[in-house]
Formats: sequence, structure tokens, C-alpha cells
Amino acid sequence: MASHLSERRPPIRTLLTLAAVALVGAACDVDSEPTYADDVAEILHQNCVACHRPEGPGPMPLLSYDDAAAVAPLIAQVTGERRMPPWLPARDDRSYRGERGLTDAEIATIRRWAEAGAPRGDAANEPAPPDLPTGWALGEPDLILEMEESYRVPATHHHDIYRNFVLDIPVDGPRWVKAVELLPDNPAVVHHATMQVDPTRSSRLTAMADPEPGYDDRVFASSARPPGGFFLAWTPGLVPAPYPDGMAWRVEPGSDFVVQLHLWPTGRPEEVRLRVGLYFTDEEPTRVPTILRLGGQEIDIPAGEPDFRITDSFEVPVDIEILGVYPHAHFLGKRIEAWGDAP
Repeated sequence: MASHLSERRPPIRTLLTLAAVALVGAACDVDSEPTYADDVAEILHQNCVACHRPEGPGPMPLLSYDDAAAVAPLIAQVTGERRMPPWLPARDDRSYRGERGLTDAEIATIRRWAEAGAPRGDAANEPAPPDLPTGWALGEPDLILEMEESYRVPATHHHDIYRNFVLDIPVDGPRWVKAVELLPDNPAVVHHATMQVDPTRSSRLTAMADPEPGYDDRVFASSARPPGGFFLAWTPGLVPAPYPDGMAWRVEPGSDFVVQLHLWPTGRPEEVRLRVGLYFTDEEPTRVPTILRLGGQEIDIPAGEPDFRITDSFEVPVDIEILGVYPHAHFLGKRIEAWGDAP
């Protein structure tokens, strides 16, 4: 787990649980039978189809009535359990950038629609599907880094795959990076990505020794580091955004951008090729974030223990602004809670 911390603003309390994928929107009159055309389509279009579209990371598309009606009970179930959309902070009166989450009324609309047999309503009233970005969400990058060849993901594997890909950063002099965007050509096989910068070329030498693109490892080389105090991560459906005003990280000539992809087999052979867009600024940063890691690496779970817990805490010496929280656990992790107590 990692948090980006700078200065100002009191701590907040946040409840985090592990989840996956997306949904959100509008609600109908509780006295009428909801229909797809008048009530449900807008909810799905606004909040689900960024992931649930052809070649997207969601397991099925939800762009049309036929798409949604075929899985209406499932949609009602996962929204009712608040597993979709995957919004981790606890529900309270705070708001967050990029916030997702269905209201109680929206959840009830979907549930009543599914219970009624998923009626379509008047097709003429159906809203047009939204225009979904197919390229760079932040516009054309100043510099594009690209894998030289695709990586082949096997149809099956004895566990998920963690593969590190090393991309050259061809700059002639130091540059300030204000935003990063990832664009995999096959997001359906990508669970998430984390990124670091290696100024030593050591990661490149490791990759060159592997006959396939990249190299296997669940950890980065010791020479790779989060750049400038930024924890760089990406998940399918994430809307990229520039860093807050006054923040950027510095890249030096001769550095490599190392991307660790957590890949999962889909049951058929797949390929994935990654592009990374870097967006530069000429303005030097006036604020520098730092990463605070809480958790534990040395895990010794007794045999048969069903509820093993690891706890960690840190007393913040000054007021801080939390820019992001990144809960992360692998195969045995079930739940993560993180909170801040005001003094």
C-alpha cells in the first residue's frame, strides 16, 4: 500500500476493500416499472461501458440492450453488493476526484428492472452509446515509449503472470514529466500495472538475458525507483489526469521506464503490446510528494489460520494532503483497511 503525501489538509478516514471493474448513473420513478430505454441505459452508459465494451477489460460488453438484458440478474447482484463499480473509499459525505459509486436509488432501479424481466421499453427513447476514447485520453503525448514486440500470454498458467518490460526514454536532456498514460493494445489481459524508472540500465540488462520480451519478477530491480516521489500505477478503466499544479518528476538521459504488468490468462492464447505516453512541462515543480509505505513484507501465516492480519501505522508530524492511496496485496490478501485519525 502506498500514499502520496505533500503538505496541508487534515487527515481523512477511508475504508478500503479489494474489488474489480465498473458501473454508476441516474434513477427512475419508484412508482413506475423501470425500462432499459428510459432508466437503465443511461446508468450503464455513464458508468460501466468504459470497461464493459468490446476489447475492454470488463468480462462482457454492456453497450446495448441485448448486452445488458442477457446479464441483468448479474448486474443487479454485483451492484446491490456494491462490488460494482469498484470504488474503494468508505461511503460518507466526502467527495473525491474521479469518484465512482451508485446511489441507493440507482441500485434499486437496476434491481427492479432485473426483477421485472429486464424490459426494454421504447427503443426510440434509448440514448445513443457514448463516444468512447480509442486513443490517448490526454491527447497526443510529447513522447511515446513502445514495446518493440508483443508479449505472448499463454491460454493457461499455473498462476498469474508478473512481467517487467523495459522501455528506453530517448531524451537529449533532463525533462519534467507532468503526466503519464498507458495504452495496452489488449487491456483484457492486464489486471494492473506499476511503473518505475531505472537510471542505471540494470533492468535492461536483465531483460536482454531473457529470450522473450521483458523478464519475470514480482519485484523491480533494486536500481529502479519511483520517480520523484511519485507512485505510478494504472488499472483498466482508470481515467488518466495530469499531476496537481506545481508537481512533476524529472527524467534524465540514459534512463529506462520499467513497467510491471500483472497479466492473467483468458483461456486462449493472447498477445499484448504496450505504449506509454509521457507529457512534459517546462515548469519546475514547487511541491515534491513522498511515498509512505504501510504494511509488511515478512509474512508468516500459521497453518490453518483463517484470519491472519498485518497492521502498521505512522504518526504524521505535520498537516498533509493525501493525493492517492494504493492498496495492494497478492494471492492471499482478502481485505485492506486504511484510515487516518485526526488529532
